[in-house]
Amino acid sequence: MVYGGRQVGKSVILSVQQGSSAILKAPRRALYVAPTLIQAREFSSAKFDDVYNRSPVLQVFHDERSRSVTEKRYILGSRLTLRYAFRHADRIRGISADDIFPDEVQDMDPDVLPVIYEAAFRSPDPKFMLSGTQKSMDGPLQDIINREGRHLDWVVPCERHTPTKWNILDEDNLDHKTATLICRYCKKSIDVQHKDAQWVVTQSPPPGLDDPMNVYRICQPMEPSADLKDSVRKVNTGQYSITRYRNEVWARPHQHSSQPLTREMIKACCWDQQFGWELSMHKDSRKMCASMGSVFMGVDWGAGTEESHTLALVGGYYKGKPTIVFAERASVVGMGVSSIEHDEIGRIKSIHDSYGVEVMGCDFGLGYGRNMDLIKEYGLRQIKRIMLLHQSAMYKYDEDELYFKISKSMFYDKVVDLIKRKQIVLPRWDEFCKPFAEDMTNIRREGGDGVPVTYFRPSGKPDDTFSALVFWVFVLALKYKIHNILRLEKEK
Repeated sequence: MVYGGRQVGKSVILSVQQGSSAILKAPRRALYVAPTLIQAREFSSAKFDDVYNRSPVLQVFHDERSRSVTEKRYILGSRLTLRYAFRHADRIRGISADDIFPDEVQDMDPDVLPVIYEAAFRSPDPKFMLSGTQKSMDGPLQDIINREGRHLDWVVPCERHTPTKWNILDEDNLDHKTATLICRYCKKSIDVQHKDAQWVVTQSPPPGLDDPMNVYRICQPMEPSADLKDSVRKVNTGQYSITRYRNEVWARPHQHSSQPLTREMIKACCWDQQFGWELSMHKDSRKMCASMGSVFMGVDWGAGTEESHTLALVGGYYKGKPTIVFAERASVVGMGVSSIEHDEIGRIKSIHDSYGVEVMGCDFGLGYGRNMDLIKEYGLRQIKRIMLLHQSAMYKYDEDELYFKISKSMFYDKVVDLIKRKQIVLPRWDEFCKPFAEDMTNIRREGGDGVPVTYFRPSGKPDDTFSALVFWVFVLALKYKIHNILRLEKEK
C-alpha cells in the first residue's frame, strides 16, 4: 500500500507499476478499482494516459487501438480493466486479474475489498497494490494497516551528530521561516535525497501474520520539486488549518473521527421517553401501523457475516413525527446456518404483509438478487432500491437502472440531525437498546474544515440499523415530499 498527502503521485505510482508488470510479465491482466465512476475516469484520462504519453518506452507497448476509458490493452497481450465500487462490488464480479489496484481505499466500504481481491483467485502469481489517504486514526485505511500491514517511513540522516541522527519526516522537519527541510535535533538543513536516506519499518506487522502488506507513507516534502513555500503560506494565511496541513502535506490524519450518535441521544428518541403516557398503545405495533395511514419499511441487506446482518424497520407518521414501531434482524449468521436456510426473503415478505407496508426502501448495494425477488412479488411502485454514493445532489433517480442514488454524507447528516433534535420516534428503549441502538452508535463521521465529510463504521462493528433507518427515512420523505430532508427546492 502507498498512502500520502495531496498530489504526491499515488496514482502515478499505480500507473507505472501496472505498466511495468504488463510489459515485463506479459501477458498480464490488471484491475484498477476506484470508489466512484468519476474517479475511475479521472485515473484513466488524467493519470494513466498522461503517464503513457510521457514515456517513450510505454508508448511502444501500448495498443493505440484501445482508446476505451474502461479498458487499456498492450501489444504483448496484457490488459487493464478499470471499474468503480463504493458500497458494493457487483461491477467487479466475473472479472479475472493478476494485478489488483484498489485506489482511494479509505472511501470504500470495508466489505467491498475482499470481493475485489477475489478477482485474482485464479491467478498463479497475484499482486496487490493499494492506494489511499489516511483521514483518521480509526478509519478504514488505518484498520487495514493494523490488520495486515508493516508500516514504513522515509528517514533522512543528519551527519552533524555522532552517532548519526535519523529524521522520520514530519512537521518538526519544516522551518516555516526559510521553507526548507531541517533536522529536528539541530535545526540545520537536511537533504531528502541524501544517498543514505532509506525506508525503515516504523510499525511491525501483527504477530503471526505470514505475508504482511508493506505500507509506505509518502508526504509532499519527499518530492524534490515540492513547493514548501506554498505549504507554509497556506498555513500562515489560514487557508489551511493545522489539521488539514498535517493531512495534505505530511500524510498524517486530518482529525480523529467523531461518534455522531450516543446511547443517550438514541434513548431520548425512544417511545417510552417521548410518549410514556401512551405506552400501552405501542404494545400492539400492527394496530398502531393501521392507524398511521401509510406504512413504510427500510431494509439493509446483510452480507452473511458476524458484522453484517439483514435489518428491517417498520413505521410511519405518528403525532407529526416519523415513528418506528418494529425492528428485527431478519438473518441469523455465525451459527453454521446460512441466511437462505432461515428463509430471509420469506421473513421480509412476512413482515411486509403483516404490517401492510405501502413502500419499502431497500439497500441496492448488497441486495440486487434479493430486491428482484421482492419486485417480482410487489412491483417497482412498492420496492424502491437505494444506493448510497458520494455525490453533490441529495438524491437522483437513475432512469436506466430504475433505482435511487442518494448522497451518503448528506443523508446521514440529515438522519443524525433528526435524532439529535428528537424529531424521530424509535421503539421502546428496553426493546431497542440491543442490538439496534448499539448498531447506530457504531457509525463514525470524519472530515469537515474543507475536507469532504464521510461516514464509516470501524471494522467488526455493524451499522445495519442506521443504514435501514436511512432507507426508511428516504422513502417516507419521498412520499410526503419533506422539503427539509430532500432539498426539493434544489431538485427543480
